[in-house]
Amino acid sequence: MIRRTAKILGLTAAGAAVVVAAAVGLFVWRLTQGPIALDPFIPMVEEALSDPDGRFVAQVGELVLSLEAEDSVGEVGAGPRRIDLRARRVRVVNADGAELAAAPEMGIGFSIPGLFLGKLAPTRLDLVRPRMTVLRRADGSLAFDVRSAPAPIDPEKPDVLEAEQTDPMRELLASLRGAPDLNRPMGALRRLSVTGADLTVVNRMLGLSWHAKRADIVLNRDARGTEGKARLTLDVSQQDGDRPVTVDASGSYRNGDAATELIVAFDGLNPASLASFGPALAPLAAVEVPVSGRTEAKLDDGFRPTRIAFDLKGGAGRVTVAPLRPQPYAVAGMSARGLLDLSGRAVTLDALSLTLAGEDALTLAAQGAVTERDDTRTGNATLTLTRPNPVGPSQTTTVSITGTHGPDRVLNAALGLTNLRPDRLAGLVPALAPLAAAALPLSGEAEVALDRNFEPLSGRLAITAGAGEVRRADLFDRPLPVASAELRLHGARGADSGVESRLEIDRLALALGDAATGPRIEGKASVSERGGIASVNTSVTARGVPLDDLAHYWPKPVGANAREWVTQNVAAGVVTEATATAALTVPLANPGAADLTQFGAVLRGENASVRYFHHLPPATGAAMEATTDGKIFSIQTKGGRVGDIDVGDGVVVIAGLETGKETMDIRIPVSGPVRSILTLLDTPPLGYPSKLELDPKRTQGTAEAQLHFAFPLLADLTFDDLNLDVVGRMRGVGVEKVAAGMNATDGELSLALDLKAMAIKGTTKLDGIPVNIDWKESFESLGRGPRTRIAVKGNVDAADLRSHGIDLEDRVLGPMGADILFTVDRNHKLALGATMNLEKTRLSIAELGWEKPPGQPGTGKLTLEFNKDRPTRISGLTVDAGGLKAQATLELADGGRRVARVVVPSLKVGQTDLRADVTVRPKSGTTPVGYAGTISGESLDARKLMGKGEPGQPPPPPEPPDTKKTPLDLELKLNSVVFGDGRRLRQVAGTVRRDAVAWTLLDVTGRSGPGQGGAVSLSYKPGAKGLFDVAIRAEDLGAALSAMDINDRVRGGRLRVTGRTTEPRADSPIEGQAEILDYTLIDVPVLARLLNAISPSGFAEFLEGGKGVNFGRMSANFRKQGPKLSLADLRTSGSALGLTLEGDVDLDRETANLRGTIVPIYGLNRLVGQIPLLGDLLSGGEGQGIFSATWRVRGRLSDPDVSVNPLAILAPGFLRNLFFLGEGGPSIPSKSAPSEPERPASGGLHER
Repeated sequence: MIRRTAKILGLTAAGAAVVVAAAVGLFVWRLTQGPIALDPFIPMVEEALSDPDGRFVAQVGELVLSLEAEDSVGEVGAGPRRIDLRARRVRVVNADGAELAAAPEMGIGFSIPGLFLGKLAPTRLDLVRPRMTVLRRADGSLAFDVRSAPAPIDPEKPDVLEAEQTDPMRELLASLRGAPDLNRPMGALRRLSVTGADLTVVNRMLGLSWHAKRADIVLNRDARGTEGKARLTLDVSQQDGDRPVTVDASGSYRNGDAATELIVAFDGLNPASLASFGPALAPLAAVEVPVSGRTEAKLDDGFRPTRIAFDLKGGAGRVTVAPLRPQPYAVAGMSARGLLDLSGRAVTLDALSLTLAGEDALTLAAQGAVTERDDTRTGNATLTLTRPNPVGPSQTTTVSITGTHGPDRVLNAALGLTNLRPDRLAGLVPALAPLAAAALPLSGEAEVALDRNFEPLSGRLAITAGAGEVRRADLFDRPLPVASAELRLHGARGADSGVESRLEIDRLALALGDAATGPRIEGKASVSERGGIASVNTSVTARGVPLDDLAHYWPKPVGANAREWVTQNVAAGVVTEATATAALTVPLANPGAADLTQFGAVLRGENASVRYFHHLPPATGAAMEATTDGKIFSIQTKGGRVGDIDVGDGVVVIAGLETGKETMDIRIPVSGPVRSILTLLDTPPLGYPSKLELDPKRTQGTAEAQLHFAFPLLADLTFDDLNLDVVGRMRGVGVEKVAAGMNATDGELSLALDLKAMAIKGTTKLDGIPVNIDWKESFESLGRGPRTRIAVKGNVDAADLRSHGIDLEDRVLGPMGADILFTVDRNHKLALGATMNLEKTRLSIAELGWEKPPGQPGTGKLTLEFNKDRPTRISGLTVDAGGLKAQATLELADGGRRVARVVVPSLKVGQTDLRADVTVRPKSGTTPVGYAGTISGESLDARKLMGKGEPGQPPPPPEPPDTKKTPLDLELKLNSVVFGDGRRLRQVAGTVRRDAVAWTLLDVTGRSGPGQGGAVSLSYKPGAKGLFDVAIRAEDLGAALSAMDINDRVRGGRLRVTGRTTEPRADSPIEGQAEILDYTLIDVPVLARLLNAISPSGFAEFLEGGKGVNFGRMSANFRKQGPKLSLADLRTSGSALGLTLEGDVDLDRETANLRGTIVPIYGLNRLVGQIPLLGDLLSGGEGQGIFSATWRVRGRLSDPDVSVNPLAILAPGFLRNLFFLGEGGPSIPSKSAPSEPERPASGGLHER
């Protein structure tokens, strides 16, 4: 039975299971085909959802049973499908029918126990896809708006939420704050969820609003409280391809203490996308960094935060901080972790890290805390800054800060700093750009007290710097190397405006350059303030600064022009000590109106090299002391040398520092060799010796001078801006070839020189000739008067001139005073004037028979003219001495090295009165200098020109045969040529021409008698076949010889001489004939001696008594070769005498060797000679006589030896010829004359 019963029960159960399974399957299949409408149950559901007090009523448009996905019923995340009761088109309206809330769809769950009790109590409400708006009012209260409309309301004007009306959602949430209770409205509700909501949050307190495209929220309640979860998909702008930003939140509400705990987590949130949420978040627009993190908060019963903890991390991105710089910062990563304890009044930053990339690469790490106890706040922070170093290890800086803010409202803070490199921070922020100058590590500590307005009350600073450099191109021309530095200061503000505030810099120390040997700078300062006026006093001392490096340590803006001059012109050596003190007052309301009340600086150096003026060589080894008061910078130098020039105590003054228009004044005493000082003054832009064409190398002597320079300190200084003057004394001065090749020696001179003029005065010797010199030079281009004026006075002796190649022979002897003035005008035209005092001078012109003895007054003048720099003419040459008055002009050539022309307008002395215009022909090859021109005038005294020398003196020695003659080409035109008292030729005119060998042309005429009578002419000129023809004519030979003071023993006579050279050259021998007609010889001593030897005494007495011997004709053949004149076949005869002659005459030596026959009573002898046959036998033939004698004359023409052969007096002619009696006989006693040896002749007309 039991088994059967069991079997039946089993079958029944199986059948029931099958039926149930089939029913369930059929039910599920039906649900899969679509929702199952349950509209008949709508009134019951509406009643369960409505307010029991009637304040609002729920309205359901449709009620269905459907199969829904898990995530559609409030569960966050995907899940399986389940059967759910859904109310669609749900509305909540008030008594007036106005809609208070609405949802397109809502899932509903009911309490099973409540069903058994007959109550329809909701335990679950799932709002599906509502449009929700949450408003936090300005007073902190919350309002909710749930709607079905697809378009949200304007979050700026949520009128519905602002109105005071029933808020079903707020009451629904309030119901969740208690434990579940079926006896309260919605008391059985355990779960409230929102799925797929469109959420807008408006926070009036913070001025924010944001929107979530999708919001999924689940709230679960139990007896202890409520727990919730949410996931929001924020509506923020993202780049293409970025995943949506979601925020996950979880929280719990405890019923016991009404406390709320909230946890919010997010990932990939770009803070810049939150900027549109409201003005309060607008700054986040600059933060473009993906941030992930977690925030935990605790809220009180009013949902106000009491504790907030955060842990954030950021990825790569960029942050723009516009107030700092316009360019964004590249962020490699960031993190922050900390706690804000509002109830405990504490803030703790456990860790903060920010890593920048790119050029701004650095890592910033920080931690700290701030706490408040009673009325006291304390805090501390540690900041670590690490910046990579591309050439070495990374550099880490640590900053520690502690502070206390007590009841007195005073903030006391202390700061510690370790290893900070300011230059590494300069690129982060433009405002920090000045930190680029500090490329050195800083460490130290500071303390400060601030009042309630955060203005300082007191403070202390102690900071040190390690090795590095200061980079300030505006201050220093290269980075300033720093070995170490230290700064210590303290200060305090007065308690009120009547109490003085002070700041003291206790120590400022800088070690520059090398740590062991570099310069050291120490300083102190104090600042006091009272009544808004600050008084500043400072002092700085520097030691061991190399002058070569002074430009690197002297700030550029400090006395810029003075700095430039000192650093460019003072070098070498070292600044042993430099001290500066300053005092100034500063109105704090207008710091730009600061007034420097006191400034002073002293700089001492040694072994300095000082360049006093641009381009001048520096003085070395000088000691120096510079002082300044801010207006004047003065440098006192001691000693030093410029080469071999000793430099005395100099002064350099730079004035006008306060005006910005600085001026320079330099005074330097120097002593040393003249050569070196002139070389110094020849340095550009001075160049004075070069301007004066004076080579310092050609000078000697010593000098002492005071150099003075003055000029404005201008960057574009010109020579016109410069003032210069030099005053000095020179001793033992010598200058080689100072003028005309002369050397100056033993000079004792004074010098005064400036930019406008130079003056040199004193005494010197020109080639040993003592002179006084007064040299004035003007350097002004537009000044008046000559540019150069040199006056030289002295006495010169003819021997001095002779030593310089000016040999005036005996024409000038003894001293003569010279006063020479040389000038150069503004157009560079040169002139030289000279005045000579000839009183002590012996002057003579032997050719004119003139002489001025010493002691007789005499003067001379001349002017030397120039073309450009070369002498071209000597004009105004005048001599007035001893009866001589002469004027002349000399034209110069070849730069003044030779005379090209001589013009004598007047030469008067004694009976000479002539003019001359002669061109000087230069030497050419072996041809000597020649002359060509005209000589004219009233008269020429030729007595000395024709003289035979002084009595008792032998004639001058003859020139060697090969002596070159002076070429001449002269035109003569003289009214008279004087040969003695009352003796002259008149109307002398003609042309004379000579080359270097002989005369080539003589064509001269004159007159020896009055009127047109007594013509005389001489002609020597080229003829046929290149031979030269000679012709001499005298109409009155006796008058011509008398006029020329040659011989007074001839009366009358007509002379004709003709001849020709033997070869076609001017210096070849001349052969010709001479003829004299109708002349008379009177008182001829030689002839008288011959007649005395052969005739009665009365015959000779007749000749010597002045009655004379008449000759009708003389003819002769001659040959002239050089000075030798050979005569042959000379015959002359008259009624009383006949004479033959042959032999030689040396015209230069004035000696003769002649022989011949003399025939007394020539008429009778001539008759006998004409008897046929007998005449020739008795007379001896042509030229002989029956009564005749042979003779011979030897020796000087002035006193010859005369000999006659006495055996020949009465011998018939044939006997004389037979016995050769014509060779002469015993000498007639007379003065003996030495016989002259024969010498060769060069031929030609030669000189006579």
